[in-house]
Amino acid sequence: MKKLILSGIAILISMNIFSQTELAAVDKKNITNIKLINGKIIAYSYFEDCQKLLSMIREYYVSWNNETYGPYENVKDLAYSATEKTVTYTAKTDGKWYIITGNKKSEAYDSCDLSIHSLDGITLTYTVKINGDDFIISGNKRFGPIYETKDECVSPDGKTFAVAVDIESEWYVLLPGEKAGPYDECDNLCFSPDGKTLAYSARQGFDWYLIAGEKRSGPYDDCANLCFSPDGKTLAYSAEIDFSWYLIAGEEKSEPSVAPKEHLCFSPDGKTLAYTEGHEGSRDVVAGEKRSDSYDKVDPPFFSPDGKTLVFAAKKDNDWYVIAGEEKSGPYDDCANLCFSPDGKTLAYSAKIADNWYVIAGEEKSGPYDDCANLCFSPDGKTLAYPAKIDGKIYLIAGNQKAGPYDDCSHLCFSPDGKTVSYMAEINDTWYNQVLLNGETYTGALCDDAVIYLDGNKIFKR
Repeated sequence: MKKLILSGIAILISMNIFSQTELAAVDKKNITNIKLINGKIIAYSYFEDCQKLLSMIREYYVSWNNETYGPYENVKDLAYSATEKTVTYTAKTDGKWYIITGNKKSEAYDSCDLSIHSLDGITLTYTVKINGDDFIISGNKRFGPIYETKDECVSPDGKTFAVAVDIESEWYVLLPGEKAGPYDECDNLCFSPDGKTLAYSARQGFDWYLIAGEKRSGPYDDCANLCFSPDGKTLAYSAEIDFSWYLIAGEEKSEPSVAPKEHLCFSPDGKTLAYTEGHEGSRDVVAGEKRSDSYDKVDPPFFSPDGKTLVFAAKKDNDWYVIAGEEKSGPYDDCANLCFSPDGKTLAYSAKIADNWYVIAGEEKSGPYDDCANLCFSPDGKTLAYPAKIDGKIYLIAGNQKAGPYDDCSHLCFSPDGKTVSYMAEINDTWYNQVLLNGETYTGALCDDAVIYLDGNKIFKR
């Protein structure tokens, strides 16, 4: 009886781990990307290598709704257009790039990129190059020619996007449905936690102003380092007035100083404001009434999720250290990519020791690597994922799993249950959307919190 019970438990666990729903069978090879549109329509891109008279040519196609489109010289950015309610992607034909939305084809561009965020979270927005000039197109609006962009800023809920742009030597802030400006310069874009207020600094003539929604503060000689409190009620920033710098937080203003307070950050409860401060060639970190030791260089500090620990990386006499509250680790040749697990129990970072890079997570040390970056915890904090370079190739490391080798790897994202990692991988000049699932890699993606992946000639949903 005991054996039967254990056997039944094993079967149930196995069914749970490998539970999947078959969505479709496909007869194409070399599939690079899969999307599930509105939970119903399967769209995917693929390529075929065709022998021509003198050489092998790679041709790309997009298939969705039982129709196939192509051939193209290249395809990327397979996505869903919420406004058009159909599939959209960028495709290259005869040396020119086009935005394909359903059966509609845009004008020809020298290049185009759908990776920019939608201004309002809905309207299709992309950057293009036309006759050497750059433009941002959002719906039926075209902004440009743009000489420079900076401070791309996404609201915490991911629904609103803003960016500062230089259009014919005048600066504007692009927002959903509007273009704020012109200014002689603008910078330091920052959304409130609820995403309803955008703050930024703007210069008109010799005067700087702080713009926060409809409110305008100033004039100042300069202002920078904007930071909202977690409840969005207090905006803190540094402002220069008559050649002295002040820290302004809501209605409060500090005593004057010769240098600005930088890298402002609030504790999660909003009761403590931390920042870095320079003096006589060194830098300190200040949090409320506490001041750190002095260092030659300090990276931006941040609080643990529970607000009890302030963390930062600092350099002293050519050595780097990681400071976490009263604890200090190091020395290292370099360190970067500091991040907490969601529960705040584990601090992870990359550290360079004797020309090799390692990932340190709590008491665990992984490596050596040629390089590593972009550390990412799963939502439950149990798995740490990151791309790592080993012997000139890139691998995806996720806990004790390893995928690769790749030419490049980026855009890591965990499924809500933390069991699957989605990422982009470059193999022989072609980008694939991949998922790492149960120790195996598949072409696939995360779509509406579900995992869509290709196994053999069938597409499954988990």
